[in-house]
Amino acid sequence: MIIGEGESHAWVEVINEGKWFGFDPTNNCIVLDSHIKLGCGRDATECQINRGIMHGGGDQTQAVFVSVEEISPEKSIISSGVLF
Repeated sequence: MIIGEGESHAWVEVINEGKWFGFDPTNNCIVLDSHIKLGCGRDATECQINRGIMHGGGDQTQAVFVSVEEISPEKSIISSGVLF
């Protein structure tokens, strides 16, 4: 189980010899398939899930649902060279 599951948190990614690696300090592990990226930026201000200004009080709730589906290598944007 990932610590922070149901909560958003950040991890760092570095590039080494042309390959990206993710490290999750919250869970003291490398980023694997159990991590789902919702945003990407230089810092937390560029990766906010919710933004805006509320005037006059009120309540706010947020729900995030993610559906994960395996794709075939033929449909992968990585194998088709789109990311490189």
